[in-house]
Amino acid sequence: MQTLAVLRRFLVSSMAVLRVRPKAAKYNHSEGVHVEEPKAELSHQRQLNGDERKRTKAVETKEQALDFQKLDEIIADKGSERGALIPVLQEAQEAYGYLPKEILKEIARRLKLPLSRVYGVATFYSQFYLTRRGKNVIKLCDGTACHVKGAAKSIEYLKKEKNLAPGTTSPDYEYTLEVVYCLGACALSPVVMVNGRPYRQATPERIKQILDGPLS
Repeated sequence: MQTLAVLRRFLVSSMAVLRVRPKAAKYNHSEGVHVEEPKAELSHQRQLNGDERKRTKAVETKEQALDFQKLDEIIADKGSERGALIPVLQEAQEAYGYLPKEILKEIARRLKLPLSRVYGVATFYSQFYLTRRGKNVIKLCDGTACHVKGAAKSIEYLKKEKNLAPGTTSPDYEYTLEVVYCLGACALSPVVMVNGRPYRQATPERIKQILDGPLS
């Protein structure tokens, strides 16, 4: 009987502990103990996190907004041609600066082609880009002639002053840097091409002058 009474008291106390809802706590690493965190602070933090998520979603929505009217005009002009896919992709990239996935899906639908085929062509040819590029595209040659004339210094300058590593785009989408190995203008080395226009003697000082001036 005494054993049953002890067991009963143990069960009652255990149920009481389970009914108690633990308070939110955080771990104090310096003292090695758990410290109670005020509920008001937790509520405020949840609100901040929620606001941050809303802002992020708004930015993503803005990024994804596309004007399909441009694509309508391209399809109307090129879509009926035989082998229209590559010309349509070229025109679409010219209009949008790159080929977003929404545009690829719409091209596939309009041309009545499998999306896998459209995507396959877009990824096969190096002329097409699936990620957003900067408003100004810098192609800096680092081929043999340009490298000997100091192209590496210009690449380093762009890394330090514009935060542009080869193959990257600046966070404000102002510049994209591509390092290439031949622009067919070795006599002008080191040479850089900005928005399709070649510039000779592309030293760091010259590149600064080019980028600080008006860009077409």
